[in-house]
Amino acid sequence: LLSFVCGHIAHYPIRTRGTFCGSLAHADPSSEWCLVSATLGARLVVKSVRGERIVAIEDFLEGIMSTSLAEDEFLAEVRLPLLPDDTQFGFYEFSRRAGDFAMAAALVTYRLVDGVIADAHVGIGGAEDRPRRIAEAEAVLNGQPPSVELFVAAGEAAAQAVDPLEDIQTTAEYRCDLVRAVTRRALEHAAG
Repeated sequence: LLSFVCGHIAHYPIRTRGTFCGSLAHADPSSEWCLVSATLGARLVVKSVRGERIVAIEDFLEGIMSTSLAEDEFLAEVRLPLLPDDTQFGFYEFSRRAGDFAMAAALVTYRLVDGVIADAHVGIGGAEDRPRRIAEAEAVLNGQPPSVELFVAAGEAAAQAVDPLEDIQTTAEYRCDLVRAVTRRALEHAAG
């Protein structure tokens, strides 16, 4: 999962010089590492002269380029959970040009248990002020056998759940359409 996602980060010089912690401290809503951390439920080790604290990713990312780090703190470590061996994953992002910031991205993980999806995680990045898991899409998936119709329904649930960013190039409606598409395509990737 990590090596696959890494191949989608910006351009080669950024991939080789940037760091995982640096990406999270920067808190770009389109960051692939922020999306991975939010989807998997990372725990972050934050340090200062006062000591260290463990922060859940959902409490760390506060908005566009904004975190809960105090002025005297630095992000020292990111702890990602180890996924079971039978975990399937899919990742898909859309940007105008290769290497540009993603306008929407989806990372999904799930396991198949007796032919149905279990423990689904659906994360969306680039569409809102911070990446996050979309519980509504996860609820659509859990307990159901994988299918094109199910993946479309999960994409619709994700699109309905986001509060889309807008700018002079991208309307909220278009961003929601992107969320539908990237979610479905990430699920298709996971299903192989």
